[in-house]
Amino acid sequence: METDWKLNATVLPEVNGFADVVQVVHWECFASEGDTLARLYGAVDLPPPTDPETYVDLSAIQEASGESRRAIILGWAEQLQPGFVAATEAAAMARLQERLAQSAPAQVTLL
Repeated sequence: METDWKLNATVLPEVNGFADVVQVVHWECFASEGDTLARLYGAVDLPPPTDPETYVDLSAIQEASGESRRAIILGWAEQLQPGFVAATEAAAMARLQERLAQSAPAQVTLL
C-alpha cells in the first residue's frame, strides 16, 4: 500500500504588499493497492503573510522540485494543524483497508 498527494492552491494577486499569495491549499490524499483506491480531500486556509523573512514566493514554489513543493505546502498544513500529514495518510489507508475488505459488488441482470 502507498499514499500520494495532489495539491492545488487558491492564489491572490496581492495581500499586505506581498505578490501571488497562497490563500488556500486544496489537497487530495490517495491510498492505493493494485486497482483499489481510496481518496480523501479537503482544504487548509493559510493566514495572510506579514513577515518578509518567512514569506515564500509562489515562483520559488513553482520552480522547486515536486518533492520540495510537497514539503513546503504540506509543511504549512503541519504548522497550522500538527500531525496533519500522518493523520490524513492514516485515514486514507484505513479507508483503503475498508474497501479491500468489502466484497466485490454483484452484477444482476434486471431485464
